[in-house]
Amino acid sequence: MLRVLEDGKAHTFSRLSRVLGTSYSTVTSNCDFLRMLGLVEIASIAKQDSASGRSYSHVRITRKGRAWLDELADK
Repeated sequence: MLRVLEDGKAHTFSRLSRVLGTSYSTVTSNCDFLRMLGLVEIASIAKQDSASGRSYSHVRITRKGRAWLDELADK
């Protein structure tokens, strides 16, 4: 999942689910775990603040997440 987020863009749970070929609930669970580790940040957008009128969440990799990926690449 971090490899997908490595592009620096904000991704929705739905998009991550499609790209990774896994369920929405698996993505949300994994993102929550990665957030607890400080590797991603999750921003929730309320439906009244959304142009589409639907609530959603964006997931982005953090600096710590990038550093962790860089560390893995060096090994």
